[in-house]
Order: sequence, then structure tokens, then C-alpha cells
Amino acid sequence: MVDYYHGTREFGKDLVIGDFDKLGHVTYHGVQVKYGGSTGLSASDDLIRDCRHAFANPFKHPKTGQEHQISTFVGINAGRKLGYTRLRTNAVPSY
Repeated sequence: MVDYYHGTREFGKDLVIGDFDKLGHVTYHGVQVKYGGSTGLSASDDLIRDCRHAFANPFKHPKTGQEHQISTFVGINAGRKLGYTRLRTNAVPSY
């Protein structure tokens, strides 16, 4: 399952991807996609905020309407990261 959540209902997640783990349980992954020439310090702060929102806010399954939590978060940037941004992303909490 892949569903598009970009906009007012995203809460830090542009996409939610459903998958099965090795034991056959359903897991959900939040994805935030950015596009830009480079990711500076303020953009990395925005991504960290998106990550926190993604874990704090459940999403509604598009077919069942049930609320679920994501188990992982992935930030994707089509631009390039500056050196100090790599250091800053270590500030993302581990859940």
C-alpha cells in the first residue's frame, strides 16, 4: 500500500507506505520528500519537525479508515546536503 498524504492532512508525511515485516506483520513507513538545490540548516530543522509530527500523529488507512502509527520515517531530498546539515541530522530522536 502506498498512499499520498501531502497537504493539510500530512502531519510530516507526504507518503505512507505499508509493508509486511519478516514475521508477516503490517508495518507503515512515513516518507517526507523534499526538492531543492541544497538542504541548509533551516530546511534540516523543518525535516526534524516533520519527523516528530509524523510519529506523533496517526494516519487514517485509506481503505479501512482505521488509525495507524508509522514505525519508521524516511526523509528524501532530491538536492544536495551541505556538510553542516549532515551533522545536524544527528539531532533527530530515535523512536
